[in-house]
Amino acid sequence: MRIPTALLPLLASVAFLAGGEPAEGQAAAGQASVRSARLFAVVAEGGTDVEVRVDYRVALEGPAPAGLRLEILGFGPASVERFGVETPGAAGVRPPPSAPGGSPRAATADAGVPAPGTLPLTTETGSMRTAVIPLAALAPASGEASFSLVYRVAGAVERSGPRVRVRLPILVVDLPPEPGASRIFDASVRLPEAWAVSGGFPTGLARTAGGTWEVRLPVVPALVSLRGRSDGAWRPGMPEALDALAAIVLVGFGLVGWRHLRKVAA
Repeated sequence: MRIPTALLPLLASVAFLAGGEPAEGQAAAGQASVRSARLFAVVAEGGTDVEVRVDYRVALEGPAPAGLRLEILGFGPASVERFGVETPGAAGVRPPPSAPGGSPRAATADAGVPAPGTLPLTTETGSMRTAVIPLAALAPASGEASFSLVYRVAGAVERSGPRVRVRLPILVVDLPPEPGASRIFDASVRLPEAWAVSGGFPTGLARTAGGTWEVRLPVVPALVSLRGRSDGAWRPGMPEALDALAAIVLVGFGLVGWRHLRKVAA
């Protein structure tokens, strides 16, 4: 049975806690696997669509597949219909268009790789869309293929008054993570500096300089999402509310225990 890539984080956690063998869908030695994935996105003030780029490094140990299958899910109004492939320059994968140091060079027809925005995704089941890119088109060398997937997420930003929600579905390479790797995925999402974020997915998203939010994970998730307000007013999200509730419960139990001890001592 083939396990969807989006379920790998849960299965890996279950296998680890059980102390058993790796769950189906995790890479074994000598198998093609995802070595790293780095997501970059910039959310503009007033816009609804967001450009996303994911830089991939895929290890090609053992029998290499003829093509790489890609999968992406739709979440709410956020959807992706087309994508492009870029190959790195001589210095490796370059920074995203918004980062210092210039933008990545789009692959040309001479390189055998399509320019961004030219490849369609096929609807498969529900909101899942898929595509296959020939491995030979990525010009893999020395047991590794490095490339970038670029695409536009339509309806990525949903607004209701000052409340905003950003959903960035991830175009996932349908391969398991590299065995033994503790960090596969990095995401860097830049929001307008005035925005106040109250929650997001995956957990662990943290703000850095200049309104950028980052997260690091051992697997590639299906989605990066943030919610907050565009007017800068902070409102507690569900994690903060649960933490506050837990603190209140603990304080309540502590007071009850203290009163009981006083009665016993008296």
